[in-house]
Amino acid sequence: MGPVQRTKVSLRFRGDTLNPDELTGLLGCAATSSAAQGGTWVTPSGAERPAKTGWWHLQIEPADGCDFNLQIARLFEMLTPDCETWRDLSARYGGNLFVGVFLGSSNEGLSVDPGMAAAIGERGLQLQLDIYGRDD
Repeated sequence: MGPVQRTKVSLRFRGDTLNPDELTGLLGCAATSSAAQGGTWVTPSGAERPAKTGWWHLQIEPADGCDFNLQIARLFEMLTPDCETWRDLSARYGGNLFVGVFLGSSNEGLSVDPGMAAAIGERGLQLQLDIYGRDD
């Protein structure tokens, strides 16, 4: 089994009462995209839409051939090390790490290092993998 072609990692929080400025202050980094419920946000095509719920997303640049454990470690380094804050936010807003896994061919894979699995769990985050075959 060879390594996957590319991964794309995002930290995501969602909730009706989510205040993006609060999360930015507590986590110590501005989101890549965020909105409060009822606020407006701009789609990739430039259209303005009302936010049905609040969200705070931080995306780290996708990496070709870069170990996704390293991508997550880099993301965590940008943010507070206070796991109590993380657990609180994850409990209130369903915190998760969303990983897009892009395959270049069949029989590619990735592994979660034990230390990284522990770091994700200490923060109360769910790990979500979305796997795209080369034909997607």
